[in-house]
Parts: sequence; C-alpha cells; structure tokens
Amino acid sequence: MLEYPYMYKNLTSEITIMSKIDKNNISNILVIRLSSIGDVLKCTVVIDKLRRHFPQARISWLVESKSKDVLLGNPNIDEVIVWQRKEWSKQAQISRNYPKFFSRLLHFAQEIRRRKFDLIIDLYGAPRSGIISYMSKAPFRICYSGARQGSHLWANIRAVPDHTTDTTFMQYYAGILRPLGIDTRNLHMQMPVLPEDQRFAQTFLQQAEIGPQQQFVAINPSTSWSSKCWPTEYYARLADMIWSKHHIPLVMLGAPGDIPLVEAIIARMDYRPINAAGKTTLRQLAALAEQAAVFISGDTGPLFIAEAVGTATLSIFGPTDPAWHGPQGDRHITLTANNCHCSKSFCADKKCLTAISPEQVMEAFETLATRIGFITTH
Repeated sequence: MLEYPYMYKNLTSEITIMSKIDKNNISNILVIRLSSIGDVLKCTVVIDKLRRHFPQARISWLVESKSKDVLLGNPNIDEVIVWQRKEWSKQAQISRNYPKFFSRLLHFAQEIRRRKFDLIIDLYGAPRSGIISYMSKAPFRICYSGARQGSHLWANIRAVPDHTTDTTFMQYYAGILRPLGIDTRNLHMQMPVLPEDQRFAQTFLQQAEIGPQQQFVAINPSTSWSSKCWPTEYYARLADMIWSKHHIPLVMLGAPGDIPLVEAIIARMDYRPINAAGKTTLRQLAALAEQAAVFISGDTGPLFIAEAVGTATLSIFGPTDPAWHGPQGDRHITLTANNCHCSKSFCADKKCLTAISPEQVMEAFETLATRIGFITTH
C-alpha cells in the first residue's frame, strides 16, 4: 500500500526538477548511446533536434569505439567521447588485472563528472550508462521509465514512451526529448561523409572501371548476428540474376572479417563483381554507399548508413521486425517471411530467411529500381 505515496512523491519530485529546466541555462549536454553501429546511427535523429532547441549549448556524445565513426564529423556534435570499456575488459581478462579495470572505470566516471554537464540524455538505458549518468552529478538526467535492469532509477527525469506514435526505433528514441518540449516529428539520421572519403570512393570506382556517371548496385551480405544473414548461395544467385538481366555492375562490401563470406559468395557466381570487402573503412563504405543506386543488405549497420546517406535500400529481415527496425519510406523495401521476429542471435535452421527466395528479392529489386528511375522496365 505504500507504493502509491512513494510514486506520487517521486513524480512530484521529477515535475519540480523539470520545472527548473531553462534552455538558456543549459550549456553543456551529454548524449549517451552505446552498442552497435546501426543503433547509434539511428539515434542520431535526436542531434539536430537538440541543436535547434539548445543552439548555444556544447553537445557531446558518449559512444564505444566500434561506433564512433558514424558520429565523427557531425556538425551538430561538438565532441565524441569514446568509452573503451570493452577494450579494458578484454585486457583485464588476458592479464587478470581486474583492479586496473575497475580503476579505469572509476577514472573515466570522474572525467565525465569533471566536464560538468548540465543535461544528460541516456538513450542506452542500461546499468552502465545509468551509473555514468548518475556519477556525472548533472542536475538534469533523463532516461526512459522502465529501462533495463532498473537503470532509469539513476535518472531524475523519466520520459514515458508514447506507444501510439512511437512505432519505430527512431521515433521511440526521439520521444525521450518530449520532457524538454522538443518536437519529435520529421526525423532524419545523420551520417556525414567527409571529402576525403568521397575522394576515396571516386578513386576506387575509377580503378574498378565504373565511370562517374555509371550507376551500380552495392551488396553488403554480412550481419552482426548469424541468424540475420541471408544464405550465401542466395546472394550469389541474386547477383548473377541482376547482372545477366540488367548488366548493372555490382560492388560487394564488407569489413575485414567479412572477406571469407564475400569470397564464398563470389566463388558461387558466374559473374565476377567488384570486391571491396576489407578494403574500406566504415566512413569509406559510407562514401561508396552514397554513390550506389541501390544498396542490398540484411539488418545491419551498413544498411542504415546507406539509408542515412540517401541511397535507396532493399533489405532482407529475419529474426528482427522491419516495421520497428527497418528503413522507412518509398525509397526503401524490406522483405520478411513467416513473421518470425524472434530476436535470436543464433538459429540453426533460419527458416524465416530461407523462405525468402532470390527470385522474390529480384522482383523486389526491380520494383524498387523502377520506382526510383534506375531501370525503366522489368
């Protein structure tokens, strides 16, 4: 019976804190969003909103090493703070020097506190981000109510999701800005492509004998979860169909760790595509994606990089829900089967993916390519 007075007291406290927010007095903001490339990139929809609402503020973003490149160079971010927690953890496991690991964590938290942030926006909503937020001693700390493992308890302002309007990943995370009185409509991801990366893409395509006005299709076959990866033989058959029917050059993309997968796909093909796997940085991949007419991929970070730079995408979804995670709009088509959406990172049979045939993807490709004027007829 005591929970209701407690809840009322807690709510009253938060309203009192929010009433003290004066945007003219917010001069130092930290956004926390850790984890994968795609998730960090999709959360960049909050940055231009914050910049417009707090035009004079310094805005920093706390991110892990693997995702920093989708933020560097963003004109709306003054500083990207890289948290090397995973690297420190790996070193501690190898050396067994766990006191050093915890010392590093404490020193990092102290460094965040030293920066004297006025406002923390915890988009990650996990214990480690919640603790960093709390230890910052920022007077305003926002997190979603009901965040993972009680991490919202470290915040002093809890945003409440609006499930009637927040029907996609990006809408959901932008909704955390509502307590600040920020309009969350018209959302756009931001992935800056720098001039040096564009020059790399131009040189790479020229060396591959793809001219400045010649269009091509980019294929990114790898995903972070094996359960999201469409079969190798399916990608090979799709690529051969695109080439044999439309004679469109194909560029295969991937990180260094994806080289064996891309080579296995090429080995099954009759046509020899351009192999860029392992030959680009993440930002150079973005520059190549920007030049592509269509980007074909599973549910993974490079897919959302392609969406962010304005390229039309065709994506193949298995255990994740494209209505929540997938690219939105007329320039994007997502394919899914069996309504699986189990969110398992490993699956032995991958029936939800094998149910999507290369012929179905080819038909969707032609529909999308016709829609954007890339091809004129099937």
